[in-house]
Amino acid sequence: MNIEQVKVIFQECDAGWIFFSVAAGSQSVDCRASEVFDPFPKLVAWLEAIAGGTQASSFIVDEEGREKEFKALGGHGGSLRLRIEDRDTHNVLLEAVVDRRQCVGEFYHTLRAFAESPAYVPAQWECETLGERIQKHTGQTEEELVQKCCALSAEELREYLFKAAPRYKVIWPEETTPQEKSNNFVDGALPPTTTEYPPGVREIPSYYEFPEGFDHLLVDRRRESIRDCLNDWVRSYGGCRLRALASAQLERWLASK
Repeated sequence: MNIEQVKVIFQECDAGWIFFSVAAGSQSVDCRASEVFDPFPKLVAWLEAIAGGTQASSFIVDEEGREKEFKALGGHGGSLRLRIEDRDTHNVLLEAVVDRRQCVGEFYHTLRAFAESPAYVPAQWECETLGERIQKHTGQTEEELVQKCCALSAEELREYLFKAAPRYKVIWPEETTPQEKSNNFVDGALPPTTTEYPPGVREIPSYYEFPEGFDHLLVDRRRESIRDCLNDWVRSYGGCRLRALASAQLERWLASK
């Protein structure tokens, strides 16, 4: 029985996609991970199942229209059968008998190395809240930030949060036909290809809103409203914090003899 070496290469992170390839012997499969269907927490759970001796485990990489299923099947002793299938066509894209420890270590260590490398750009993959953005620039803890915000009036707080993450509304001239309303909705919803708008269209600041009488509310009520704002996403991506995706279980297992 020929035992193949697994090779995983993470190439780049761009606009909510992470591109990587998996090879075993002469076989190789290119994959695209989408932040919309982030596969990496499931990948780590899959590796933990393999390390724990599970006889059959799998997870799916959803490429937004095409799915690849990674399977680890049976095996004897320290080996297992690694299979990657196209879920739409049921074609087997890669199948090889591999060493269990080498396979797990290659996936896990390569993922961890990629997360710490210049090729990984968190701003192109991870979600970010308003609070996280402010803390990153000020060095404050979460509680320190909440306390600072509590000391501000509603008007001061609107300005403070707007400067941290500016948001704008697009104001269109009054539409006269259903087609104009539809066109304006599409133009406003899709990412702009230019910073110039047609005549009559304006951008105005969009501020966070607070309950009426905010300045006179009890502290607990103000803190609740402030936390709601600080938990708001200010980045359009929704992937996991890849640098924090570590497994003590896998690290102990890989370090053991």
